[in-house]
Amino acid sequence: MGAREKEMCDQPKQGDSFEGAPVLQRGMVPIEAFRSKDSLLEVAVAEPLGGVAELISAVREYWSVLRDHGFADANPVKVLVDAGDRQSVIWVFRWKESSSRMQAAATAECVQALARIECAGRVTSHHPFVNEAYQGFETGRFPSRGGIELLRGKCTCTVKLDGFDTEFELEGQNGFVIMHRGPRYVQEGVPLMPVIILRHGADAPNALRDAPGLRDAPEEVRTTPFRVEQNSDLPQFGIIRSLQEDSDFPAVAMWVVHWLVHTPIGTLVTDPKQPLVFGPTFVQHYPPVGTEFFSAVGPVPVFKQEDGQRIGTLTPGQLTAFDIVVTMDDEIPSILDRPARYHVEMFNRYIDDPALEIPFEGLVNDYRVPDDPAFGAGPKLKRRRH
Repeated sequence: MGAREKEMCDQPKQGDSFEGAPVLQRGMVPIEAFRSKDSLLEVAVAEPLGGVAELISAVREYWSVLRDHGFADANPVKVLVDAGDRQSVIWVFRWKESSSRMQAAATAECVQALARIECAGRVTSHHPFVNEAYQGFETGRFPSRGGIELLRGKCTCTVKLDGFDTEFELEGQNGFVIMHRGPRYVQEGVPLMPVIILRHGADAPNALRDAPGLRDAPEEVRTTPFRVEQNSDLPQFGIIRSLQEDSDFPAVAMWVVHWLVHTPIGTLVTDPKQPLVFGPTFVQHYPPVGTEFFSAVGPVPVFKQEDGQRIGTLTPGQLTAFDIVVTMDDEIPSILDRPARYHVEMFNRYIDDPALEIPFEGLVNDYRVPDDPAFGAGPKLKRRRH
């Protein structure tokens, strides 16, 4: 290897061209560079002692038993077969939580299912504590075509009920986002990618268990799960804007949503005139899986949907997508491939640096934006720093 080639190999794989960017130093990968950060993935490779089908069947049965006992995550087990002569079988699955491994090891049915794998194949490689890296993600440019994507994620917020002094945390788990990513779009010389959120939601189990003033409420009320759901009558979108002229990444991204919250006392709606804004946040890749989007607004008034009565406030906290489940390219161009004027104006409203504002000349609003002059006219709230 020549001196020049060695010098190139010695360079970090990713630079720190903006504040907050993770840097991949030589021989060291920070946790921020991983798509998953909980070490719950397990990977194993085995050579069949008999037929390949028998080993595959044993692997599937093992995962099914883990699922039945609540030890494995809902994400399906992935079983791969090497096309070589030995036809090694590789399987990947995710544990539900860190304690699940020990619980499975102490459960007779799980131990027996694992023993059937060991009878059907010889394990040649085992990696029980794995994180998924960002391999395969687009880090140089925005996708050149639109598409539909399904992601898993979570959201957090803080709720304060009128008449009570303290707040309680609401964490949306088992979340999902179905969204349409637009292709790379250049607006007056600014490279960006618009995203329309088609549907999203999450469950919040035991949201009221420790809520102030409700500790004496019936157990059914305190333990009934909440469900956070998209208010489909209002715009839900994202914009990812490049910070450079010659490359789409690094970029700055922002998401704007409105929520319905289904609770034991009825459905609550966040103020339609004050959207929940997550970001702006720097991103190095698309999809921005693993990136933590902290909210730029709060608190937001919350009303009962049935009668419009205000019952308190909701302060959005963090929005994170941690797994992309399905992605499908869209061959048919549509209005979803470009942002509405409202989307760009909302982005400009919450960006800190005027140099990052996006021109909106030539953009118009469409059916995605309510025909209401008062919509989105609430005061700009000071961005909370993290």
